[in-house]
Amino acid sequence: MNNYIKKHAISKIPEKNARSFQSVLIRFTVNEEGAITNAKISGTSGDSQIDNLLLDVINKMPKWNSAVNEEHIKVAQDFEFSIGNAGC
Repeated sequence: MNNYIKKHAISKIPEKNARSFQSVLIRFTVNEEGAITNAKISGTSGDSQIDNLLLDVINKMPKWNSAVNEEHIKVAQDFEFSIGNAGC
């Protein structure tokens, strides 16, 4: 995932902005089919272009392997992570 974010988002942010933007907190759900849903910014970088780029990249991520519960049934799972100077 780190490589995907770096390739599709971080590499597209101008270098001067990449060094100084605040971390973006993004929440999303991986549904039972492994697709990203309900992605939203819950902590902004302070730069709407960077926020929108990162949100778009998250929404276009390839499908994930779905979470599976104890009965081996696929279930949706929520994620939250930050992207920025604090890491990815």
